[in-house]
Amino acid sequence: MDAALFKRAQSQRLLKDYASAIEDYDAIIKKFPLSDLLVDAYYWKAKSLYSSERYADAAGSFEQFIETFPGSSLVYDAHYDAGWSYFRVSEYDKSIAHFQIVWYQSRNNTLKVSALCRIGDIWFDRERYERAREYYDIVLKDYPESIYGDYAQYQVAECLFKEGNTEGAILAFQGMLTNFPKST
Repeated sequence: MDAALFKRAQSQRLLKDYASAIEDYDAIIKKFPLSDLLVDAYYWKAKSLYSSERYADAAGSFEQFIETFPGSSLVYDAHYDAGWSYFRVSEYDKSIAHFQIVWYQSRNNTLKVSALCRIGDIWFDRERYERAREYYDIVLKDYPESIYGDYAQYQVAECLFKEGNTEGAILAFQGMLTNFPKST
């Protein structure tokens, strides 16, 4: 019964019927507390809340997941998603805290680098360009071959430009053209 309910919830989520998916995930959580699908039900419920733009609810749901299942293989994904949820409701300190956990503790380098870029983006959006550059520079120094290398290089150049360091910006943009010639 729980498996059928879970598959229905997943199908509804894929069809973007998030309200129905959330109902089914909740039903699994309430009716089948010993289910092998419980971890997934909690996680995908939170993802569905996020997808339905209920960001504050999603943040709380990801927090509940992290607290309830700290040893789950999805815990760093949940921290990352919580970071995005808090970002969407302008709770930047909480957002940064979750992204930092991903950066410090996750073994998934793609997730780590993305978290670093998101922290940089938060500082960039808050016009704290020097602070933003610190995070983009970590990507360039420690993960230069990552899929975010070109993005980090471009953002460093943007930070320098916004700070009024035109010569530095020119060099950074030139670095982007040289180091990432195929970037779009």
